[in-house]
Amino acid sequence: MSKNKSCSFYSNGFLDNILGPLTCKTYGIFWHHIDFQKSVKEILDKAKYLQQYGVLASFNKFLKEGKNLFTRKITVKNDIENENKSEKVELIFGEIPSYTKIAISKINSIYDKNNVLYVQLPQTFGKPNKSALEFTKRLKALSDSKIINLWGSCPLERSDFHILDNHPNVKGYKKIKRCISENKEINNFIKI
Repeated sequence: MSKNKSCSFYSNGFLDNILGPLTCKTYGIFWHHIDFQKSVKEILDKAKYLQQYGVLASFNKFLKEGKNLFTRKITVKNDIENENKSEKVELIFGEIPSYTKIAISKINSIYDKNNVLYVQLPQTFGKPNKSALEFTKRLKALSDSKIINLWGSCPLERSDFHILDNHPNVKGYKKIKRCISENKEINNFIKI
């Protein structure tokens, strides 16, 4: 994580310094800082502005969503065509940071790797893409612990996510809860 005076965000290293305040609009996942000196109305107006409420902003979002849908169709087609090609798959947020590797190593040494289970939850609707599957593969090699990719066995629908937020909504979290409680591998791990 990193921050500037306007927001907090998942850091992309040197790019953050180049973009400066634009990082609050560039990255997909960020949190805006609230100025508590402002009135409730001012805070709500700012939140609506940042969430792109209104006719023009909504129309812009609609156009972006249409473009993304078209791009996803092309990507899926290209993925199918390139399935047999052996190329290095890039992770969405870059390589796994060294501090994460150290933390995983420490967790495994404290609890013993056989007593640790990692569960990868769905990050978006549909099945995981190549990058998400590559992350699971690299994490497994790194941790040498059991990893369950719940995203693959329990995909969420678009309706399971908030419209203006990339997090699951109540329905989505209930589905994840059900998938976790009904997963045989998780239940067997807990019984041991």
